[in-house]
Amino acid sequence: MKLSQFLLFPLNVLFIMLFGLVLALFKFSDFYEIPDSWNIVIYIMSLTPLMIYYQFYIRRKNFYIAIDENIKLSKLYKLLLTLSVGFFSLSFFKVGIPIFSPSGRDIDTILIDDKFASICNILAYSLMIAAVTFAATFSSKKSILLCFCLSVLFSILLLSRQLAMVSFVIVLITYFCKNTLNISKVIYILSFMVFIGFFFSFLGNYRQQIHGDYVADYAHLIGNSTREGFILNDTLYWLWLYIASPIYNLFYNLDVFKYVNSPCFNVDFECVGSFLSSEVLPLTISKALNLTLIEEKLVVGHLNVSTAYAKAVVIFGSYGIFLHVILQIIFFQFINLFCHPSMKFVLRIYYSAIIFFSIFSNLFIAPHFFFVMIIILIVGWLNSGRINNLRRNKESRLVK
Repeated sequence: MKLSQFLLFPLNVLFIMLFGLVLALFKFSDFYEIPDSWNIVIYIMSLTPLMIYYQFYIRRKNFYIAIDENIKLSKLYKLLLTLSVGFFSLSFFKVGIPIFSPSGRDIDTILIDDKFASICNILAYSLMIAAVTFAATFSSKKSILLCFCLSVLFSILLLSRQLAMVSFVIVLITYFCKNTLNISKVIYILSFMVFIGFFFSFLGNYRQQIHGDYVADYAHLIGNSTREGFILNDTLYWLWLYIASPIYNLFYNLDVFKYVNSPCFNVDFECVGSFLSSEVLPLTISKALNLTLIEEKLVVGHLNVSTAYAKAVVIFGSYGIFLHVILQIIFFQFINLFCHPSMKFVLRIYYSAIIFFSIFSNLFIAPHFFFVMIIILIVGWLNSGRINNLRRNKESRLVK
C-alpha cells in the first residue's frame, strides 16, 4: 500500500479520526473527561465501513492522474485566480477588509447583513480553492506556489485560517500522489508543516491581539489546561486543543443522547428531515427554505467544533456516526457518477481534502466548498468536449 493512500479518502478519514481519539486520551484540559470504553468501542466500530469500502472497492479502482496530451489544463488556474481576486475585491469594497476591522473578527461576522458581499465571498472562496486544486494537479511548482501564497494572503486578510488550511491539505495530498518521496523531500514537507502550524498559531494569536483580549499562554487559558498540559508549548497546545476538543464534544453528545431524552429518540419523519437539512443539503438551500437545523451540544461554548458526526449523533445517537460515514461513502459514489473520467482523480483529491476536515465539521454543506465540486464537474465535461473536437479534427486531417 502506498503512503499516499492514507491521505486519500477513505483512509484519510479513518486516520485523522483515530488520531483525534488518541489525542483525546491525554487529559490536558480540566474541561474534559477521558472518554469511557463503551463510547470508544462505538466510535471505532462506526468507522469500520471506511476500511471495508477501501478494501473491497477503492483499492480495485484506478484513480489516476490523466496524462492525455490533449488535456491541457495547466493554465486554467489563471482564470480561476483572476475571478477569485475580482470577487474578493468586490466583497472587500462592500464590507471592508476584516484584518483592518476594529473588531478584529473574520468575514463571517461582517457578511451577515450584506447578501451581495456574501455571494461575492462565496464565489471568490470557491474559485480560489478550485484554482489551488487545478494548479496542484496540472500546473508547475511555481504555479502551485503562487496559488498557495495567494490563499495564505487572503486567509490573513480574512482573518480565517480555513482557506489556507484547506489549500495546504490539497497541495500536500496532490504532492504525495504525484511524486516518489525520499528522505530530503520528507524532511522538507515536515519542515513546511511545522511552519504552517506556527503560522496558524500566530494568526490565531494576532486575531485576539487586535480584538483586545489576548493574554500570555492564551491557548492554555482558553483550554483550561491541566498541569500536564503545560508540557506543550502554546503552538502544540493549540494543535492538541483543535484536534481533541471536537472529539470530546462528539462523545459529550453521545452521553447526552444516552442519559437525556433526545428530541429524536424515536426516529420520525421530522427527525429524518432535520438530518437531511443539517447534514446533506448545502446550508444556503436549508436556510432559504427555512428548514430546521440541528444544533449539537458543547462542553464549553467557546470551543465550538464537534466533528462532522455530532449532528447525526444528536438525531440518531450511537448510530449517528455510522450513518454519517455511510453517507460520506454514498456521496462519493454519487458524485463520481457525474464526473468525467479525466477528472476523477481531481475529484478524489478535492473530496479527500474536504473530508479530512471531518475532525472539525461537515464542510460539504458549506456552499463555497460544495460549489468547487460543481466547478470540477463542469470543467471535466467542457474539457471532454474540447478533447473530442480535437480528436475529430486530427482524424479528418488524416483521412484527407
